[in-house]
Amino acid sequence: MTDIAELNTGSGYNNPLEDLRECGSVDRWVDSDKPEHSRIREHLAKLAQRAIATSELFDQFARVDRIPRLSNGDRENDVEHSFLLATIATDLAQELRPDLDVNRIRQFSLVHDMLEIKTGDVATFSTSPEEQAEKERREKEALDELLAELPPLEAETLREYEKQDTPEARWTRYVDKMLATLVDITGQGVRVVEEDFGVTSLEKLCDEHGRLATKYHNMFGNEFPELDQLYALFSYLFEERYAQESQNDCKDNSPERPHQLKEVERKYLVDSENIPVDLENCQRAELKQGYLAISADGSETRIRSFGDGKRFELTVKSSGTVIRDEQNIKITEEMFDTLWPLTSGARVEKTRYYIPLVDEHGREY
Repeated sequence: MTDIAELNTGSGYNNPLEDLRECGSVDRWVDSDKPEHSRIREHLAKLAQRAIATSELFDQFARVDRIPRLSNGDRENDVEHSFLLATIATDLAQELRPDLDVNRIRQFSLVHDMLEIKTGDVATFSTSPEEQAEKERREKEALDELLAELPPLEAETLREYEKQDTPEARWTRYVDKMLATLVDITGQGVRVVEEDFGVTSLEKLCDEHGRLATKYHNMFGNEFPELDQLYALFSYLFEERYAQESQNDCKDNSPERPHQLKEVERKYLVDSENIPVDLENCQRAELKQGYLAISADGSETRIRSFGDGKRFELTVKSSGTVIRDEQNIKITEEMFDTLWPLTSGARVEKTRYYIPLVDEHGREY
């Protein structure tokens, strides 16, 4: 029996929730019992706070969107991707490499992309060697910060995965590389390669697949020939789908699910006489915004900081004048500072005031 279990031994059950309510705070609840029990309660309180912090991390993790689109048009997020990897990588290992520890592969899969909580997702379909090196540099810098925030078991698993010195870690990484093509087959892959990567022909798609196949083989050598074959299969099957959809002009461009919460920005023309006289007392943010690319069709790529030293974003907007698809990627302050010089001559610095809006029913927003 553990020390914690001893808290519930005795003549009857004492509801700890009633104890907490009676004490009025966690600190008083910790200090109100016998010294030996107080130590246990203190430990439980710390574990509760750690669980809350972990939940907050996963909230951020679920909001990291990847490039692939699901069949309904939504961007796949990192949590969905990690669960898919945990399922596929372990299933393939059990069938093809029974010498590998499938439980370790599952653990690696669930944590492998957690660094993107700090760095955001960076597509690797058509990255240059320089862009890949920059991605790896940013991830290395973010690793220590993230490890300090994760629970011990997850931190140790991620640390071991990043070392890439076990066959299980390398197997997980290779299968991870293949999953974007797998989701392209089952989701809106044709839309993704055309809109996000500028692939406009089957020939160009085949060239990219060939380049990636060579890249992955060079990364892993002859360690996993079965995965070389599987990636070839996935690539070929997607090329077949691309050819069919291109021939029939039946691309599925379904929008994101309408029931999902979306951030909507409405702009109004306001009479200058209606601007509050105490404007300086309103909540405000100092925005720095720079454009990396602007096209005549309305598409753009921009970076933005919000003046608090915490929030930095890279935004990619599709073409259009009224309704545009928008992807926001969280970036680090260092990444923002690196990109900012590239926006010279295409910058906006402004103050955003948050003015309460009162509707005709007296409700304030």
